[in-house]
Amino acid sequence: MTTNSVDRNGEIKDLVCKILSYYSIDPSTEYPIYGGEKVDVVGFTGNAHLPEIGIEITNSMNHNLSKLINFKFPYLVIENENANISSNVIKADDKSIKLFQSPDKNRDFEDEIRIIQSIKSDTPYYFEICEKLKISIENENGSETLLLDIIKGEKLNIDNVKNVIIRSALGGFPVGIHKFKSKIGASVFERFSDTANLYKEEIFLESIGVIYKSDNGKSYEIGKTVIAHLNEEYRNIAIELEKELVEKNNSKLKNLIDEYGKTAIFLSLIGSLGEYFEITPEENKIMKNIGRTYTNILSLDCMLGVSATGFSVKSVLKALNIDKTFFQNIRVAANTHYFKENYTEKVFNSLLNLGLANKTYGKNHSKIISPYPIIIQEIGFSSWFNEIDRNLITKISLWSILNNHNPSVPNTLFDSISAIGSELYQINEIISETENRGLTSSLIPGNKNTLSLYDSKKFHEYCDMKIIELLEELMEN
Repeated sequence: MTTNSVDRNGEIKDLVCKILSYYSIDPSTEYPIYGGEKVDVVGFTGNAHLPEIGIEITNSMNHNLSKLINFKFPYLVIENENANISSNVIKADDKSIKLFQSPDKNRDFEDEIRIIQSIKSDTPYYFEICEKLKISIENENGSETLLLDIIKGEKLNIDNVKNVIIRSALGGFPVGIHKFKSKIGASVFERFSDTANLYKEEIFLESIGVIYKSDNGKSYEIGKTVIAHLNEEYRNIAIELEKELVEKNNSKLKNLIDEYGKTAIFLSLIGSLGEYFEITPEENKIMKNIGRTYTNILSLDCMLGVSATGFSVKSVLKALNIDKTFFQNIRVAANTHYFKENYTEKVFNSLLNLGLANKTYGKNHSKIISPYPIIIQEIGFSSWFNEIDRNLITKISLWSILNNHNPSVPNTLFDSISAIGSELYQINEIISETENRGLTSSLIPGNKNTLSLYDSKKFHEYCDMKIIELLEELMEN
């Protein structure tokens, strides 16, 4: 098979999936069946656990049709537009399999799907809807309005549509899980209970290209989580919907400020860039047992690209007028274990409960993601920014850097101090405290070790205590 034919096969597969989704059929590609075989595309109708539609896309009329005989609706799509199809039906083990040309060549395949789904004749065809959206986006005019008008025309729930778009934009919308069942020799798709009511809206948005799906997980045997993500060309629509959601919940945000204070909320959101990675009880126990403050300073000169929230970090700092050095200090202070456990975790879970954040999953973790720039601006960042005690945040950062420093790797100390805009004398002032208590030596510049730890356990306990004291002082101000 040539490269062009491979590309063409993928194009048709993608198009078939979108048409199925448009008509409320949930598609899946490379679907595993008995004997290690895979079917190009299958479709789940309604809330079925097993697919009723099976589709193979091929150049050959002599294709292995046995893979399709157990589906209620088996179809063969011929990718070669010049192929001589003498009959619209082909037999395989007494099973009738319908043949179609690619859906971008004629409407026969789409008409077949409309029939089995009992679609009304006045319902627009898939390509008609796509063309309207394409023109709207190219003109950058009213794409959000047009999208919502299309949704209304489909008699879908507008609030559900907004929910799916926002969650897909914030790290991904967990849909369900694919898992191979050896007893039946097929992969079963199970929707998550909290997404079942969003079924129609989610697959419709996928069909018109607003969202797309990916599988997270090592294998079908273990289980692959299906995540819906936003296509970037619809990012502006998502941001407008996020703004609308945050403004709508302004009074709830004020209650959140009363509960935690602005400082805790701002540090939680800015320091994490809107992402909270959930720590398991086992991880939390390990961190406490080793007597270290959990922090994230391995990349102080942090990535200023687009985060999982969809916002450019560089543009957010510019909009909020936060200089890079102060941001680094916020980031280090906010990523101490004490702060994350006592503030960040609670703030993010509260935002999740208010519907102002999304919980999604990676291969080995779960995380909560919030549209942090919008929330920060809604609750008034500038007044806090002008009043905050920067020196106190810098002290917290210095203690955290020292606590995480490996004396045998000098650059981990000096590079970190430089990254937060501090000077050597400032870390010397911090170390003098641990020296006076007999926990360390003084700083030894130019040596292979920066300092000597006389009692590692007590040293880290003292650093943790200082960090907690300074953080609590910061929260009270």
